[in-house]
Amino acid sequence: FVAGLMLEGWEVKSIREGKLNIKEAYIKDIKGELWLVGARINPASYINQKDQVNPERFRADTALRAAQIMGLRVAGVDMLEGAEGPVVMEVNSSPGFEGIERATGLDIAGAIIDYVAAQVAFPEIDVRQRLSVSAGYGVVELSINEGAALVAAGTTIGELREQDISVLTLNRGTTVIPNPRSDRIIEVDDRLLCFGNLEAMRGLVPERRRSRIRVQPLPDGPLLEEQR
Repeated sequence: FVAGLMLEGWEVKSIREGKLNIKEAYIKDIKGELWLVGARINPASYINQKDQVNPERFRADTALRAAQIMGLRVAGVDMLEGAEGPVVMEVNSSPGFEGIERATGLDIAGAIIDYVAAQVAFPEIDVRQRLSVSAGYGVVELSINEGAALVAAGTTIGELREQDISVLTLNRGTTVIPNPRSDRIIEVDDRLLCFGNLEAMRGLVPERRRSRIRVQPLPDGPLLEEQR
């Protein structure tokens, strides 16, 4: 995957001035999320210190998750720092990287070519597409809400397999658990990526109550202006 970093406004301005130093930086996996550690962005001279500048803060790779949701292997993700955290503004399937190369000195185009070459030798496949070829079977992501029957019954991953449902990954908080153990109990707010019988999986999702709007019958004669 090729994705961007979550940057604050002062960081973008400083990078444009060549103030980025990643010589001692590295990527660290923290609870299933990728963080850039050790990168230093020195504030440009005109940066307002009220921006709460922190040259060595951790950066969650929110852009990577956005690219994954869109099903993109190579993408450019535009983000801004909002009042409640990072906000994804745009995900580009054909990103421009000239500015990034100029600011960082990195060979982004070469990295993309290396990635494509690696895919030829060891290609990653679209699991959803490959597993949806059998009639009546498919891949579905189930969100477990409070009050779900699975939680009330203390259902385990293994019990779903008995219903012809295989759990490929379990998302619990910020942790992604691939091929979870059979004895794991399903909890509230879990997200399960499942492959199996579509009817069986549909039965696990409670039906939503539909609010019906009562429609009054039209009169036989024409409506007066005050009746409209």
